[in-house]
Amino acid sequence: MNPVPAPAEPAALDAAGLARFLPTLPGWPWPGLTPALTIIPGGRTNRTWRMQLEPGADWFVKIPGPHTGYIDRGVAHAALRQAAGLGLAPQVAYFDPASGIEVTEFLAAYHSATEGELCRTDRLVEIADLHRRLHATALLPATKTIFEMIDEHLEQLAQLALALPPWVQGILARWRPAQQAFVASGIDLVPSHNDGNPLNYMVAEGLPLKIIDFDYASNNERCYEIGSLTQGYLVETADRAAMLEAYFGRMEPALDARVRIAGLACDIKWALWSLMNAQVLDVDFDFAKFAMGKLVNAERTMAHPGFERWIEAL
Repeated sequence: MNPVPAPAEPAALDAAGLARFLPTLPGWPWPGLTPALTIIPGGRTNRTWRMQLEPGADWFVKIPGPHTGYIDRGVAHAALRQAAGLGLAPQVAYFDPASGIEVTEFLAAYHSATEGELCRTDRLVEIADLHRRLHATALLPATKTIFEMIDEHLEQLAQLALALPPWVQGILARWRPAQQAFVASGIDLVPSHNDGNPLNYMVAEGLPLKIIDFDYASNNERCYEIGSLTQGYLVETADRAAMLEAYFGRMEPALDARVRIAGLACDIKWALWSLMNAQVLDVDFDFAKFAMGKLVNAERTMAHPGFERWIEAL
């Protein structure tokens, strides 16, 4: 059989083309087996497939999408391995550093979570505990804090010459003092997943929660992940206290303030990320609408009567 040349974009291959290409990758662990591939729809920055090599042997294949060179696939893979080592993520079967193609255990008994499923008190506590355990592992090869991410996206938008509307500029102007105060208070670095999209949590009744898709992993501020979850899922009152107690072992105003400002940073970051991707990615996802939702949520947070008090508590 003639070798299959590496395409400029493996993500552009159909199932038949990918089945021919994958076995040519260096160190491919299943020589002589022809994979059967079924597309898994819904990926925003990657193409994902279910791969069957023989009956009962199914795997999950992730192919980096176009225009995603900003993702450090080596760091993402390192984070995945650390999480998998604790049973918090699928087990790894193969990784090609050159292409970023990754093959992991297919979680057949699981399904992607919905926001409704994750807003149950028991699930929120389980999520907080998952991140507590992940944050206790070794630091990753790269550090990028939520604040560095925000600054990076602002630079990317400037390079795209995208003029932000005055109301968005107003949100950013009010955000900057909060970011400055947080950075000045000190950053507690931990290995972080950094993407609290409900689709990244895999659930199955009676089985432990698992997390997938470490594309945005880095060493980050400890409070970011809990903040992003409480902010993104609008978690308040007793559930908020339960999450903080599950993670920190206690609930106190100073910790709550850091979590709240970190959660606000999440909205700012993903709004800017979405505005940037709206300019460069051609996928079936309304990035502009997603950005507006995050910015409206940020406005809501900054209008809270406790906002200035939270900044002072940092």
